[in-house]
Amino acid sequence: MEGFVKKSISLRGDITCPIAVAAEVLSDQWAVIVLRDIAFFNQRTFGAILDNNNEKIPRPTLANRLKRLCDVGLLNARGDAGHAQRKIYNLTEPALGLLPVMVGMAKWSLTQKGFKAQQIEFLNDFYSPASRAMTKLIDKLRVTHAIEQRSSGTVKLFLQSSWRSLHCQNHKSKQTGLAFKVGFIEDKITERGNTIILAH
Repeated sequence: MEGFVKKSISLRGDITCPIAVAAEVLSDQWAVIVLRDIAFFNQRTFGAILDNNNEKIPRPTLANRLKRLCDVGLLNARGDAGHAQRKIYNLTEPALGLLPVMVGMAKWSLTQKGFKAQQIEFLNDFYSPASRAMTKLIDKLRVTHAIEQRSSGTVKLFLQSSWRSLHCQNHKSKQTGLAFKVGFIEDKITERGNTIILAH
């Protein structure tokens, strides 16, 4: 996972809480929406996302978020053999680990009065803990997005790598603190299946 996150990406150096790390990697609502459109609606090019996005994402914002999602390792881009200037965006294994989280966000928003969230029928299959719909979707996306399946703990390693890549730029005098903070993340995050579990 070394170098998984581009060193050019800029995140705060004082973040150690795994929830805060994940929030900053995702950056804002548009990043989650772009991942949603790629994963659930199979919109995998810039034009497809721009033309079909329900929230009307602005063109410059979409370009920025696609670049950022590639920089942090949640997407990768490859050329389209049928169009020299078009890129096709693929999910990565860490991105797949976020799909159950996104479904959880949807389920939560539907239970809150005043949020005006509307039920999306196809998501119903994913809400039951006993449902295998999420596992089947992730298995399908691994094939269609040509994802090389990594060992268990990928999401945890991704968060650790995000933190490590950003802080390896520090001087050796800070390495002790880095080791402590990475250890803190290791202690607080475990992965069970495709769900991130925060240890108490």
